[in-house]
Amino acid sequence: MSPSLLEANKNLAMRFLELAARYEADACLALMSGDVTWWVAGDPARLKDSGILDRPKIARLLKGMARALREPLSLMIVGVTAEGHRVAIEATGTGVWRSGAPFFNSYHFLFEVRNGKVTTLREYMDTLRVFDMTQRQASAGDAR
Repeated sequence: MSPSLLEANKNLAMRFLELAARYEADACLALMSGDVTWWVAGDPARLKDSGILDRPKIARLLKGMARALREPLSLMIVGVTAEGHRVAIEATGTGVWRSGAPFFNSYHFLFEVRNGKVTTLREYMDTLRVFDMTQRQASAGDAR
């Protein structure tokens, strides 16, 4: 794979995360293939937005975060690696729930890109932290 295509794939993945952190669902979906899937770590029976998400569920996830947090997520990119059609991004995210409680997590995103579109996204994070935060926010009325 040419260095310019690797760079284009990295830029696409970073742009996607930038838009996702601002909850721009339509702009994110425009960067994804029609049959995209987004797998989010966790047990779907315990974490509502975990498991395999299709386009409608991805839109719901992005819009749900916009309702749950006071402002866009502050996402800091820690590292980016690209090889072939895959882009790996380490990041941390911070924000404030509507209740005023802090939000924080560490992430690893693995993107697969084909023909300039995200075809698959895998999101790894501290699921216990997410579970604890969403449980606290649910009792405060802020869960997504």
